[in-house]
Amino acid sequence: MNSFNHYAFGSVGEWLFQSLAGIRPAKPGFKEIILKPSIGGNLKYAKGIYNTLYGKVVSQWQIKGDKFIWNIEIPPNVRAVAFVPGKNGQEIGSGRHRFELSNP
Repeated sequence: MNSFNHYAFGSVGEWLFQSLAGIRPAKPGFKEIILKPSIGGNLKYAKGIYNTLYGKVVSQWQIKGDKFIWNIEIPPNVRAVAFVPGKNGQEIGSGRHRFELSNP
């Protein structure tokens, strides 16, 4: 085998970004983004950084004790909908955002 450029390896990367970090395009090119991380099991921390044409999207969450803390960064001129666990989606704009929730 000469290359690791195979979809089987890309699908793992896709799962990490879309499920674990929760970064998904709502429209082609990431002009609009859906942020909905999968929280559960024994995992207490995840961070994903995805470089788009507009800049980087960051989704970093952690569970500290009974608190869920989620830091998000959205590039300029991009809209996103953030789904905080147990809540409806909330539209957010460019910049840095932080959500804290007790007992996720």
